[in-house]
Amino acid sequence: MAGEANDGDRRTQTICLVLVALVAIGFALAPLGPVLVPFVVAVLITYCLKPVLELQVRYLRFPRPLATMTTILLGIGALLAIGLAATAGITTVTGNLEGYRAQFQQLLQEAAEFIPLEALGLEADYETGMFEIPEQATQAFLAAVVSETAYLLSQGALIFVFMLFLLIGVSRPPAARPEFLRAIEARVQRYLLVLVSLSMSTGVLVGLTLHLLGIPFALLFGFLAFLLNFVPNIGSIIATLLPLPVILLEPELAPHTRVLALLVPAAIQFGIGNLLAPRVQGTALRLHPVTILLGIMFFGMIWGVAGAFLATPLLAVTKIALERPASTRGVALLFEGDLRVFAGPDATAGRG
Repeated sequence: MAGEANDGDRRTQTICLVLVALVAIGFALAPLGPVLVPFVVAVLITYCLKPVLELQVRYLRFPRPLATMTTILLGIGALLAIGLAATAGITTVTGNLEGYRAQFQQLLQEAAEFIPLEALGLEADYETGMFEIPEQATQAFLAAVVSETAYLLSQGALIFVFMLFLLIGVSRPPAARPEFLRAIEARVQRYLLVLVSLSMSTGVLVGLTLHLLGIPFALLFGFLAFLLNFVPNIGSIIATLLPLPVILLEPELAPHTRVLALLVPAAIQFGIGNLLAPRVQGTALRLHPVTILLGIMFFGMIWGVAGAFLATPLLAVTKIALERPASTRGVALLFEGDLRVFAGPDATAGRG
């Protein structure tokens, strides 16, 4: 009994030390966010492009330098496509902001006619512009958009530089490494490929659906659906509701078109997120919702909005790395919300 109690204490101490170390590392990396965020994104892109490089070398018999060059060009094309999609969406929104501002004000005025303000002890005074959106708010929004666009362009340049050096490093045949490191790298690469593929499929289907229905900014909403798919559960809900203001404000849309513009993207999000993703992602994303929420809060606090988007991939990669060694397997169980690790030594048996 005493031996089992000591083993339980050691497991608890190990888990606590690993968690404290992860939190300490996170806070230590916080000041380096402007550099580390593009580096992490570049690493994720490199992992997704690495199979393309190996495919050219193994099956197409390309020399590694040539395969590396074509892979780099593919990565540049992907970055340019993402940048053009974001820039086109931002430009379209800013160009139509005044028109939608007036339509939104009119919608509020019409909605007020159906609200019994008098019954609530309120008086509607339309002459004073109680529903008018301040001009300063519009100008502040435009200034924020310009600032964020410049920031994204600078980050994109850093991502390109990091990706270039990482792909050049990948082009060299890997030296002999321990088997468990190769296994971890293979699982991480498979998870990232599946995640990016599912996110891209979601974005393309949502954007194409909205485009066919004649919804403005369909390309932008498809791009946002791609990004928000990196945030499980919450992201799909936000991506479904994001087009709602445009759908309500667009005067030329028929009622059935408005309904389809909400229902079809919601069905796409539900089908890919709840039916397809669990089957193809395996155990990599077996993360407890509380773990995901805490991860989004933590990485969002140290790296801002970019950290919130990167939280789930980073948690999944960390969990994959912690599952392999027996000493840290209990922490991986905690990521799943499994507390049996504190109950006895058999909790982690058969996992790995």
